[in-house]
Amino acid sequence: MCTFSLSRRYRSILVYRENYLTLAFYMLLALAISLSSVFVHADTLSGSTSIVSLPASPVKLEVGNDLTLTSTTIAPEHSPSPPTTQSLISEGKVTFLLATDGSGNPVPANAVVDWVDLMPKKLAPDGSGQTSIDVDLDALGFVAGTTGGFRAHYVTGGGRDKVGTHFSDPIDITATNGNIDPLPDNAFTYSQGFYGSAPLGEAAVSLLIDEATCADILDALSGVSLPGSIYDCSDINVRHDLADFLVGEVGNVGGNKDGGFLPSGFSKNNLAAQTITLLLNLNLDMVLTGDAEAIHDTYFINIDKVQDIVGGVPDGIIDPVATTKPELGDCTIVNTTDCDADRALNDLGERVEALDESVVGSQPDGSTVGEILDAALALLMTGTSPQNVNNVELSSGDLTGIIGLINESFDPDPTGFVTACDYDALVCN
Repeated sequence: MCTFSLSRRYRSILVYRENYLTLAFYMLLALAISLSSVFVHADTLSGSTSIVSLPASPVKLEVGNDLTLTSTTIAPEHSPSPPTTQSLISEGKVTFLLATDGSGNPVPANAVVDWVDLMPKKLAPDGSGQTSIDVDLDALGFVAGTTGGFRAHYVTGGGRDKVGTHFSDPIDITATNGNIDPLPDNAFTYSQGFYGSAPLGEAAVSLLIDEATCADILDALSGVSLPGSIYDCSDINVRHDLADFLVGEVGNVGGNKDGGFLPSGFSKNNLAAQTITLLLNLNLDMVLTGDAEAIHDTYFINIDKVQDIVGGVPDGIIDPVATTKPELGDCTIVNTTDCDADRALNDLGERVEALDESVVGSQPDGSTVGEILDAALALLMTGTSPQNVNNVELSSGDLTGIIGLINESFDPDPTGFVTACDYDALVCN
């Protein structure tokens, strides 16, 4: 019987080959698995983000935060699941951006030069895809009338399955000073010439002089020689005589040359004439009808740009430097009632700016029409000049100019020189 036997050498070769084939098999298997993973589907979802403001524009400027911006991110359904679309959204981060002019000043979205990131740390959307931040508009350079654009920036989480990086459409926010219209739609004032020359104005004067106003007018006329009959303001006939002295003959006869004091005030005693005109304007509620109204002595002197509100809706920007040019200074006028960024105030404009920005204690206080009136009456009664109003020295000429601008502030359109609230101190509420 023959016995077949492999030599030791050949047995070793067979074992080696067997081990080699086993190793090769596993290497090929690993390669196949690796290659198969390359072709496993990975999703980059095309998400979208929207933002809203609460409250909606226009937004009232407050001390501290003024509004909350909220973004909402959505994406198409992810398949297969898990991971869920919502979990993929939450793996990303959101930040909010402000439209600026390149120098950090807020501008509408369509005028943007640079988008400035408002958040040092990006936030992950919550389970509803929402992210919110509180915004202090004042801290971002907003004043009443400023419009600034905002948008959200969603940054992908970067996983195998993810929602892609994208921006929301922008929204614009306009800041206002609050619920009080700083330039009441139905306010009226009239100039010195109206009461001194226009028949309707001349006729109204006797109706506007009550006992208290008569006394104030006599104080304003302290340096003027009056008819002997004008001395007792409690007598209605005396008040009528005072009205005749102020306007001359009522009607078309004579115009500015009929002997009335108010027309002649343009050439002499002009501070007294302007002060008396202001006293009459403050009493206009006695003759106005419907929803027309007089200005009040609690109204404020203003030199800032004002966001006018007409019928509850933000209208144009009114700059008193533009509307009274050149009384307070000079500028290039844009949009009829606004100045460009470069305003050059004259001496009177600088004094008005100081009155507008006056501070009592640590709080902005501004200066009121009543304070200007009191200073004018004090100067006319005592002859003391200058008068100090909230640490601003005002000469007779200064007071004449300021009161003249008050009298023209709603004649007939608002100039922005007088506001119903302290506009730059954010108390229009």
